[in-house]
Amino acid sequence: MRCCLYLFTLLACLSVRIVFPESISAQRDDSTLVKLWNNISLQDDYEKDFRFPGLIDSLHLVLGRCDTEKLPTVLPTGWAFTQTAGGRFAVAAGVVDFATVPDRLVFFVRDLGEHPADYIFYSYITGFTGGAAPLALKLDEFDIDGLSFASVTAVSGTTTLSVLPDIATRLLIGRLVAAETDGDKVVLSERLWERISRLLAYKPLFNDPFEGFSNISGLLSPDNVLKVVTWNVEFEDGTNTFFGGIAVNRENAIKVHRLSDRYKAIKTPQVMSLNASRWYGAVYYEILVNKHKKNTYYTLLGYNPNDYFSKIRVVETLTLGTNGAPRFGEPIIEVEGKMLKRLIFEYSAKVSMMLRYDTNQGMIVMDNLAPVNSLFAGDPRHYGPDFTHNALKFEKGRWVFHSDVILTNPAP
Repeated sequence: MRCCLYLFTLLACLSVRIVFPESISAQRDDSTLVKLWNNISLQDDYEKDFRFPGLIDSLHLVLGRCDTEKLPTVLPTGWAFTQTAGGRFAVAAGVVDFATVPDRLVFFVRDLGEHPADYIFYSYITGFTGGAAPLALKLDEFDIDGLSFASVTAVSGTTTLSVLPDIATRLLIGRLVAAETDGDKVVLSERLWERISRLLAYKPLFNDPFEGFSNISGLLSPDNVLKVVTWNVEFEDGTNTFFGGIAVNRENAIKVHRLSDRYKAIKTPQVMSLNASRWYGAVYYEILVNKHKKNTYYTLLGYNPNDYFSKIRVVETLTLGTNGAPRFGEPIIEVEGKMLKRLIFEYSAKVSMMLRYDTNQGMIVMDNLAPVNSLFAGDPRHYGPDFTHNALKFEKGRWVFHSDVILTNPAP
């Protein structure tokens, strides 16, 4: 059913876009929002999905016309509202209910700070029932090292639907994504790290993987010892750099380590021992933990957009020193009798490579890469999947490489 919905959405995007009549009205009509909401609520899933982009635009316009003090009075039934104590942020939220796919939680945020602006965004949620358990927003305000934070949790009865760890950080990420110049991207990333580093050290949010922040990656290790946050910045020339940090939670204390990207200067990464200040940058999307005897090994799967010509996938190994500092590059990857510290897969920017952990088979599985023509052997810009697969299986304290494996579910 979901595939049909996605196909319908794609076809709809190729058609003439329908604009809600209410969205072009300039009248300050308090009933406009209610009409918009009731209109979308009456549609089936296909129509909701088709109209959703127009709904977002219309909500932004209509709510943007409302004075802040009037916002709670114009919201449709079922919406929730909250405002920070200092009055900087006003937050409204509502759920677009779908029958066959995850619901969509829509946030409207008004920033009344130094640069006033309105923002609207949404996330996919499950567990919303409505009715006897209507949507509610719980606000938690706190200070860390001189910076103010405000976390918003959307709940339905006793069910947590979504956690926005910090409003200002979420809006800052949006500004970073929209930034156009390299200088602005770097400055905004530094400001983002200033906030992320404090949130990583904030114990009440340690077990939150930061799923409420879009466009950056947040991972929590299965043993709840590591929390890893990473993101990339693409420059105007197509190259990338990376930002991030690791929070280590040991002996009831959290220590944050900033990651400094040096991947372009690391010429033989497969055999190099690295650390937080010399990091082979990537955006990590999966973290695994394995134990052997008294040792604990962490394995990170990462993605690097690299440049216009090639992309990179990474299998990174990580251990903790006696002082808790992260050490990248444990020699536990065995490939054809050689012990490596990480695996680097570089391939054409025109294709995709599958690299993930398969829980059913208990292995890290991946596409095998090969040149499109033997003339291009050794040039990763012309490499891509050849429809065979390889795997890494953890055996007696090491990841052992197995070639030409049969996968039961090779989809990425």
